Amino acid sequence: MEAFGLVDRVEEGLLASYPEVTFPLTHNFTPGLYTRTIYIPAGSFLTSKIHNTEHPFVIVTGSISVWTKETGAVTLHAPFHGVTKPGTQRILFAHTDTCWMTFHPTDETDLA
Repeated sequence: MEAFGLVDRVEEGLLASYPEVTFPLTHNFTPGLYTRTIYIPAGSFLTSKIHNTEHPFVIVTGSISVWTKETGAVTLHAPFHGVTKPGTQRILFAHTDTCWMTFHPTDETDLA
């Protein structure tokens, strides 16, 4: 089974079965670094975009199950840190309120 096809089918099922949710995000820029923080309420399902770059991530608070084609389903508990590889796409389910941060090198100074 093609992994990205599976994610597409999961997204279609979630959209058909659950109301669309907007997850609170914060964006912070420091010289050479963009930090993105997403707050995921307990009981939420979500999927990620396909990541283009390698970058670190930290689960600051919470417990979340994460599926990728590389690892299958794993449950991660804060505090946790890892590295996202290019091509990674995730299906996630938050067991508790979760705070997930990613860190990206950049020359940008804001989202504009």
